[in-house]
Amino acid sequence: MLRIITSVLPFALLLTACGDGRKPSVSPAAETDSSVQATVITLSGRQVSDSMRVDVTGDGSDELVVLTRSDSLDTDPLMGDCFDRIDFYETKQMPYRTLFFDLVDFGTSLAIEDVTGDSIADVLIQLDAGGNNPITARGMHLYGLNDKRQVTLLFYAMSGAPQVKDLDGDGSGEILVSDQFWGMVAHSEVIGFTRDIYAFDGSTYVRSNARFADFFDANIRTRHDAYMLAKDTHAKTEDARGRLYMRMADYLVWSFARGGASRCASAWRGERDFLRDALHEEQYDDLEAFVDECHSMEYEQTRQRSS
Repeated sequence: MLRIITSVLPFALLLTACGDGRKPSVSPAAETDSSVQATVITLSGRQVSDSMRVDVTGDGSDELVVLTRSDSLDTDPLMGDCFDRIDFYETKQMPYRTLFFDLVDFGTSLAIEDVTGDSIADVLIQLDAGGNNPITARGMHLYGLNDKRQVTLLFYAMSGAPQVKDLDGDGSGEILVSDQFWGMVAHSEVIGFTRDIYAFDGSTYVRSNARFADFFDANIRTRHDAYMLAKDTHAKTEDARGRLYMRMADYLVWSFARGGASRCASAWRGERDFLRDALHEEQYDDLEAFVDECHSMEYEQTRQRSS
């Protein structure tokens, strides 16, 4: 998907596109580019969705960021107003030179923010495949400078409703990706949790759950306390069983996020004898199946990394 192009564009087409009013906080020069942007770039078979001038290289000169959509998307009702490509152009001389481009699935919006903490603008693209479940539908692309001072893709997720938060206060934003436990509950009671935390290592964003153990431990304590309260006050009623099932599921998913399948299995082993008697058989079996699934998911992830 990722391709870096350093050659001059082969032919020219006049592009006129209006920005959306969002301004980068790290590039005062971009404040002057709030109306019409006109330049000479290639756009054969594509339409402009949005564009913005902003310094994404830190050289004091603004680059042009252009979002486009293929003409073929007009015939796809599922794509709506989504864009499917982003281009970064160097604008120091004519014709403009492409620094980098990437293909995007279900792109809906662009935002400028210094996410990595290097005082240089990064570009956030929000994805939304539609539907009423943001965890499965919403994703993110993050573009910025790597350790070679090249504009590139630093982070990508198609789902998980990623959020940027500076968890450790070091000025560099972490990206939190969510997941859900559906289990035997109504859709309105689905359990959401932070599945992964990604941190910038100077070159790209890498999974860093172990580094943010304190974040997970605080959430696990809260879930464990809620489970113990449900356990201590348990009565064999339908409401009580449902509450106990939910509290244990919440405890298990956060344990899995914190320490993988082994941590999840340890939490389960400590309570399964009590739960076998306290829950309905199908509730107990569902929780046990989740623990087994965690082992399977972890094995598959390990296999993919080694292949």
